Amino acid sequence: MVKPPVKPPVNICYVGSDTGFFQNIIQRFKSNYAHINWQFPILKPNQMPEKMFLALMDYQPKIVYIDFCEEKERALRLAELASIDPFFHEIPLVGFVEKKEDTLSCLGAGADFIYVKGGEFHDLVYAPMNIAFPKQVIKPKFATGKISQEVELIDDFRVGFITPTHIHVEGNFYLEEGTIVHFKNHIPKKNVPSENFEVQNRSEQNLYYDFNYSYDLEFKYVDPPELTDEKEDDAAQIEDEAERVKALKQAKEDKRQRLAEYQESLKRAQKKHKEWVIHELDDTKKEKKTKLLIVDESMRAFTQIEEDTLSKTPYSVHFQTQLDEGFTDLDRQRPVILAYQMMGEYGPDVAEEFALAQERINAPEGTQHQPHEDPDKEKLIQQMVEDIPVREKEEMSYVSLLVQLVKEMDNYAPIVVLFGCYFQSSKALQESFQYPMLVTHAENLTLDVCLNLAKIYETRQEEKLQKLVEDKVKAMKAQDPQKYRRLTATDFKEKKLFVKKSNPLSFGSIQTHVVLASINESEITFKSERALPIKTYRLKYPLDLSVHLVPIEEGKDFIEDKGIKLYRGIIHSISETDKKQLRQQVNEVFFEPLKEKREKEKAEFDELNAKVLKDKEEQKMSEEEKERLAQEILGVDGDTSNPDEGTPAGDGDSAPEKSSDNPDGGADQGPKEGES
Repeated sequence: MVKPPVKPPVNICYVGSDTGFFQNIIQRFKSNYAHINWQFPILKPNQMPEKMFLALMDYQPKIVYIDFCEEKERALRLAELASIDPFFHEIPLVGFVEKKEDTLSCLGAGADFIYVKGGEFHDLVYAPMNIAFPKQVIKPKFATGKISQEVELIDDFRVGFITPTHIHVEGNFYLEEGTIVHFKNHIPKKNVPSENFEVQNRSEQNLYYDFNYSYDLEFKYVDPPELTDEKEDDAAQIEDEAERVKALKQAKEDKRQRLAEYQESLKRAQKKHKEWVIHELDDTKKEKKTKLLIVDESMRAFTQIEEDTLSKTPYSVHFQTQLDEGFTDLDRQRPVILAYQMMGEYGPDVAEEFALAQERINAPEGTQHQPHEDPDKEKLIQQMVEDIPVREKEEMSYVSLLVQLVKEMDNYAPIVVLFGCYFQSSKALQESFQYPMLVTHAENLTLDVCLNLAKIYETRQEEKLQKLVEDKVKAMKAQDPQKYRRLTATDFKEKKLFVKKSNPLSFGSIQTHVVLASINESEITFKSERALPIKTYRLKYPLDLSVHLVPIEEGKDFIEDKGIKLYRGIIHSISETDKKQLRQQVNEVFFEPLKEKREKEKAEFDELNAKVLKDKEEQKMSEEEKERLAQEILGVDGDTSNPDEGTPAGDGDSAPEKSSDNPDGGADQGPKEGES
């Protein structure tokens, strides 16, 4: 019997050492998706993040789990590297934490889902399967409650730097310039009481984090008082002229006083905030002005990095395996230096074979070559001999397109360094592409060379800037020596307080109204007027949780009806206790319609029962009324009258009054049988 071909393995990687916890997840995958040939490589977290990144690339996983409970700083760095790289864009990153308070920093590092360790494992598999295998994910049959509840959706922003007049932030929400927004932040409220800011300088370029927009938010410092004419209007209604004039004067004085108090509070807040910024400048990180982007499919620079190399460098260095289609990430980041490794797929592990292949390519035609002693390597060399000339042409076409798109970008002209470009000179390419900032380097990329390029560039830029400022100072002093006698070059330097990623000051948030439409213990749907990127957001209702948006159906991020968009989100950032509470609340919502139906039926029954009782009572009263009327007609009304004496009732005359002493008068007799 012929066995069916073995399906290639699908890797799910775990970075951590809590193998017992991860074993529960493995069992879930094996039991729920037994038809997939899973493998579960485990990486120890005590390595440098860059080395772990290279290991993950070798495994080419479909899902990555990162345990933030140990080696947290390294785990955060690994998540940052992976989340911004195109290689991992379709690979969900799932993080584990010990306590809920750690979720925000891990989300800020780029994790798609975060879960507090506990005994709940369904969502730890279900959530990433929605991204990695949306067509194969098994939908749970949980109770889903229909709801229409307005809540606040929270988008977490990151703060880049703080100045005396504004803060520079990045986030996913689209904000209109000139509008006032409420931005929750951690700047001391004793200095800046107001959390209202005016939106300035929206941009989709020169971003540092993996967000859609950057903004400058201008401080309002103190919220202005609500000044109305209500008191003046009331005063104007006073009839007595003297009293009216007095009241109007007092109303205007109150308004003036409140305005003066506001102006004083505003000046005090501006002064205190500026002093705080200047004071904090000494204890914060320095600005990394020069931004360097290194693009290499093999990430060979990661093999050259030592511990803390990048944290100590004065430059902002980003790494990517490739540029995305259309080079949009280049426009987003706008590095001043782009270091690109030509034919980056040929990494250090095949350097020997690559060199031998080049020798054969450059050798005179007909040269006999000694085969490599390793048959596998010889086969690889022969393949390279065929592929390298083709790849050289492909790379030139790629660089041509790259330079063309760079030239089309407004106010942007980076230095483009082509490493491993042994087959073209700088001058030839500069003339060919009409781009003087293009440089070739025959050797393969090294981190030292890249950092040295950044150093040379920054030194030259600082020298130019320093000269411009000094010339400006001289010109102003020459114009008015007395006024500008104390002016120096440092007065032109903007005071920017750059915030470390781990500092609470680096986090902020903005809220928007949405309407919850449905909820179960694993996911929600909600309606929004605002277009939302497929990212993670937070909710405070029904409890503190995060939702990662996923397509609501195949090929659609949302369903739109009359401008209202319906989104679907996977719930995460909750603990086992939260899960139980959420399950209870969902059940209450789910059974609410049935409860309302039962209550309605009971109310209808009670109403019907009351009506029946009322009808019976009215019927009984009606019968008694008829009997009473009959008695009146017969003259039997329950008094002392004898029906055999006097005039019958109905004649209009009363019967003769009987003496109370007359035993026949019936005054002391009780009612006769049949009477009321």
